[in-house]
Amino acid sequence: MKILYVLHTTSMDGSSISFLTMIKSLKEQYGIEPYVIHPPETEMGDLTIELQRISIPCFAVPIFCSWFDSKLSCVKRMYLFLRSLKIKYKSFKQIHKIAHRLHVDMIHTNVGVVHEGFWTAKLLKIPHVWHLREYQDLDNLHSSYPCKPFFFKLLKHSYTVCTSYGIQRHFKLVDEKKSRVIYNPISSTNKETQILLPKEKYFLIANRIDDNKCIEDALYAFAIFLEKHPDFKLFIAGKADSKAYYERLLKIVGELKIEESVEFIGHVRDVFSLMRPATALLVTSRFEGFGRMTAEANMCGCLVIGRNSSGTQEILNLTHGGWLFNDVDDLVEKIEHVVSLSDNEYLSLSKHAQAIALQKFSTERHANEINSLYSLISTNFKKHLY
Repeated sequence: MKILYVLHTTSMDGSSISFLTMIKSLKEQYGIEPYVIHPPETEMGDLTIELQRISIPCFAVPIFCSWFDSKLSCVKRMYLFLRSLKIKYKSFKQIHKIAHRLHVDMIHTNVGVVHEGFWTAKLLKIPHVWHLREYQDLDNLHSSYPCKPFFFKLLKHSYTVCTSYGIQRHFKLVDEKKSRVIYNPISSTNKETQILLPKEKYFLIANRIDDNKCIEDALYAFAIFLEKHPDFKLFIAGKADSKAYYERLLKIVGELKIEESVEFIGHVRDVFSLMRPATALLVTSRFEGFGRMTAEANMCGCLVIGRNSSGTQEILNLTHGGWLFNDVDDLVEKIEHVVSLSDNEYLSLSKHAQAIALQKFSTERHANEINSLYSLISTNFKKHLY
């Protein structure tokens, strides 16, 4: 089966990591013949380097992410909408040309904010899959393009893969027969599953550094915790997407006088090596579509203290691999609680969470569910033709 995948970025963010894990498994286990469309790069990104390494054909096409800043006025939104049409039409023409030339059987768009794959599939009269990995209007304060009702209507004319039940509910797809909830795959290949004990005296944050992640809540809570536990550290791993937000965090660290206990360590390729010894992973994001870091932490035997919302809540309710918090005071209490656990208590909780995570988020399970959906789509499509 030939499938054309449409991506919105070549950066190795959560959606790209999940996509790469998915496409490798589908190609190796089920013989899927993948082709990838991605936006042009000023210099080659990590994702395209990896796609070339595994011999997957790629095509650079201008991609317009279909969302608005929710704070914009209606007039400004209309201006940007009209301005975007030229880019979107150019993108659509190029994707259509590539899909037509390759005679693909299906188009799979990797995120909800790219629409051109949907319209191309409609024109070619082939099936389309929309992978919904983000809340859009909740997680980044973005508004759906050109408006929410229109986008919701488009989704009902496509097959959809939602990375959590929360996302499926958010887009009103629970009762749609063409919608599936399939959790993101977490590759455990070459990752040790032995749980390290005793844990080292540090907490870890591992995600992009931008204001949606609410890292300041962790700083305020950690500063309070340090008053009783001055020998602990907080490591913050991740790329600073927003320089202004990063500088704001540095200012907060200075004001709280915790410079000696907080370390920004930038992007880390092997985050598992940091998670395994950590006392706990702190997840402070407002809304996680899935919550990759929460699943990864549980998979490698690290407990999680996460915000009581969206994907983080869903994963921890599933694995019981940590605690949910609602505000800074609650976060302090949960941090205090995890350090009070004995090694045996920690081991019991983390082993149970790890077993569930390895089963629910395995690459094998994910590939099987995606391939089963493809097979169903193909069968239904042929029935419709004849």
